[in-house]
Amino acid sequence: MNKNYKQIIIIYYCIIFYFQIVCAYSKKKQVLTKDEVLKLTDINPIYYYCKNNLCTYVQNYIQDPFAIFFDENEEATSYIIETCTYDNAILGNCPNITKTIEGKYYSTICTENSDCLSDRCVNGFCVFNDLNPVICCVNVYTFTWLSGKPDSHMHCGKALNEPCHSNDECSSEICSKNGLCLFSNYTPSDSDGAIILPIIVMSIFFATLGIFIWICCCILCWCHQKRIKTNTLLNN
Repeated sequence: MNKNYKQIIIIYYCIIFYFQIVCAYSKKKQVLTKDEVLKLTDINPIYYYCKNNLCTYVQNYIQDPFAIFFDENEEATSYIIETCTYDNAILGNCPNITKTIEGKYYSTICTENSDCLSDRCVNGFCVFNDLNPVICCVNVYTFTWLSGKPDSHMHCGKALNEPCHSNDECSSEICSKNGLCLFSNYTPSDSDGAIILPIIVMSIFFATLGIFIWICCCILCWCHQKRIKTNTLLNN
């Protein structure tokens, strides 16, 4: 066999082995504890859905409403994220989403409580559970005028559309007037601050210019008043 051909085969198998290690590592890192999730500093939107103290990354909770947890042996256990109200479940008005992820079939139709992340299955659908609300951890953005770009931190709380009474209950820290947790639609971009920063700079410039003009006017008025008093004294 040609020596160059052997080298190509060796390189090929090395590449395959490398990607297998990377994939295995990424799967293991997919499941984190809540404390580990709260330490994440990625500015881009992140969604981790939690079961007890373990949380798993979900790339698209709308299209793929399934929380998949991997154990040490790479065995997967999935839970349905999609939840609806009890009344809609009884009427059968809840969405039925089916997906094939990495060759495995998933459906939002449940057969028992343990299928649901909310731990409550009614009429084949996962419903909201006040005793066990769906918990997730997401980025919360805080806008600062001085930087022009938002600061972010991770916060764990109730997931989308879960009932709430205060902002702090929700993972997004947004509790609507209707008493439901919402998710922010904001996504960071390179253009953040492109408009705000020039406005801040111009505001500072005109404020400084205004103060300078005011001081000049005060000096001129003082000089004018002093000149009048001086002329009055000379005339007397």
